[in-house]
Amino acid sequence: MFALNVNGDRKPVELFHEAYNVRGGRFSPDGRFIGYNSDESGKFQAFVGPLDPVAKGQQISKDPAAGGIVWREDGKELLFLSLPPEQAVMAVDISTSPTFRASEPHVLFKLPSTVGGPAQLSSVASKDGQKFVFISQTPAGPPTQIQ
Repeated sequence: MFALNVNGDRKPVELFHEAYNVRGGRFSPDGRFIGYNSDESGKFQAFVGPLDPVAKGQQISKDPAAGGIVWREDGKELLFLSLPPEQAVMAVDISTSPTFRASEPHVLFKLPSTVGGPAQLSSVASKDGQKFVFISQTPAGPPTQIQ
């Protein structure tokens, strides 16, 4: 995974050079941290680490995570998708000052059907983390609305 400064030196900076897979990186609103999905534990999990190529990230998911990392605009919460069969949007409370701390992940809401692929919640979640739009296949019948 690489980062590129669009306002200055356009030389890519390698963020991860590991023997495991890393995907779906999302910068924290203050630009100091990156949330990402990695299989370094043997299964894909959600992690957060400082924006430093040599620093190690902290695993924030307890069960395997599909990805879909998104930060709430105030940086105080990080969301990710759990894996099927009972897929859910998971939430972790975050504090970055004076040091990084993450709460235990909790279910924000369950999805009525599986969302294909590790959908990036940042493209379907409002900045305040209060509204989401998903396209999923459901049995015939009236539309499903999650409250």
